[in-house]
Amino acid sequence: MYTVTVATLEKNELHVNQLISTYDVMRENGDLNNAAKVKDLYHKYCNKHKSISFVGHFSAGKSSFINAVLGQDILPESPIPTSANIVQITSGSGNVKVYFNEKSPEEYSERYDIVMIKE
Repeated sequence: MYTVTVATLEKNELHVNQLISTYDVMRENGDLNNAAKVKDLYHKYCNKHKSISFVGHFSAGKSSFINAVLGQDILPESPIPTSANIVQITSGSGNVKVYFNEKSPEEYSERYDIVMIKE
């Protein structure tokens, strides 16, 4: 069981205040790109967002492993590197947003065709 202490609350408040201060300084100095990144980090912190990273050589089986853990074929599996960039999987409403290097992201609502999205 996790016990919340005064020290824990003060530490969390310190982290939040540091993020807010950093965001304010970046905005004041016109660094809107990095300010947006700090804002995103702030939201992840407040929502207790956790990340797990899988790192390995190309075609080492990372996507196959993640699919096996999830019990679903979510990520494409191929001897040709297909998810060599950052891939984020979240739960929630049945929407899929696919990002590309050379064009704008595309979003699909629930009841989408996963085979078409993988292609």
